[in-house]
Amino acid sequence: MKFKSLLLAASSFILLFCTLQGQEQPFFIKGNISGLKAGDKVFFQYNYNKKTVSDSFVLADATFEFKGNIENPVKATVSIPSIEKTSTSKNFYIEPNQTTSIDAVGTFKNSKIEGGTVQSDYNLLASMLKGHDDKYDQLVEEFMKLREANDNEGIKNLDPKFESLDIKKKAVVKKFIKEKPASFVSFSSVSELAYMIDNEFLALFDLLDPTYKDTPKGKELATQIEKAKKTFVGQTLQNFTQKDTSGNDFSVTAISGKYLLIDFWASWCGPCRRENPNIVKAYDTYKDKNFEILGVSLDSKKEAWINAIKKDELTWFHVSDLKGWKNEVSDMFGIRSIPQNLLINPAGEIIARNITGENLNETLQKYLIKK
Repeated sequence: MKFKSLLLAASSFILLFCTLQGQEQPFFIKGNISGLKAGDKVFFQYNYNKKTVSDSFVLADATFEFKGNIENPVKATVSIPSIEKTSTSKNFYIEPNQTTSIDAVGTFKNSKIEGGTVQSDYNLLASMLKGHDDKYDQLVEEFMKLREANDNEGIKNLDPKFESLDIKKKAVVKKFIKEKPASFVSFSSVSELAYMIDNEFLALFDLLDPTYKDTPKGKELATQIEKAKKTFVGQTLQNFTQKDTSGNDFSVTAISGKYLLIDFWASWCGPCRRENPNIVKAYDTYKDKNFEILGVSLDSKKEAWINAIKKDELTWFHVSDLKGWKNEVSDMFGIRSIPQNLLINPAGEIIARNITGENLNETLQKYLIKK
């Protein structure tokens, strides 16, 4: 019996991989949501081939349906924006040659969704993450209230709580991947965590079934990993040049021979701006001890970039090509989320990365204050 189960699992994965490499096939969604009135809309959205696909259905009764064509499983969202203040959206997977059923009452938050093998795995992961997601929703509600009250200090105090939940989520995802390395949900979950590539991410990536690494997305991840490895501790910093705030070329080699913090940030990045006071404090403490900072901004508007530098009193070197997320330096290093930073020693070697708050001060003290 055990051999038969393993054989069926292997066959399912082979079929899934063939689908990943094959032609587009139809998918169908049949839903039922009670508690709404005729004329309300159900919205459906997913990203496919680097494009956002959106559709909507006007309810005549409690039923709705969607259909389309895809060649591999895709995460989608169903929602009811007309009652935005409640939890009205739900993520799930659509799959080629599969019908997905959705049953809900008033809201999609606690809806029952059934589909193919991928959705079944996703339901399992969702059950494992339920406690985490409930706490995350509570933090988001708290964040929204603090933002409405313009309580920046309160928002700053939430950052460690979000980080703690992120660590716990990764632990749950890691457990799931270990148990189901051949699941498409495992592959998709690792892909979603690629915004921060570190040794922990590499460990998760290595757990995946090798077959996924031969897919286009798998190869894309491998390329991103190679870029990110340039930022790992022990690597020699790769040289780069970008325009400074005056529009002149500025090379990182102009700050060689010093301890250098390269800070990836942007004026529109809330966590970056909340971290800036800590960096200012560190700079004021160590700027006369062979220490310098270079800010690399992922801004796209020069005025916003310059204004943020002035408002936050960031009196160190700054560069940007004003290409936003397509910033050539951040792309060179595989930076997909901010804030991030690298600490370089006078020999040009990376000795720390992503050090913030008191950890930033302690690390600089370790290297810059002579015993």
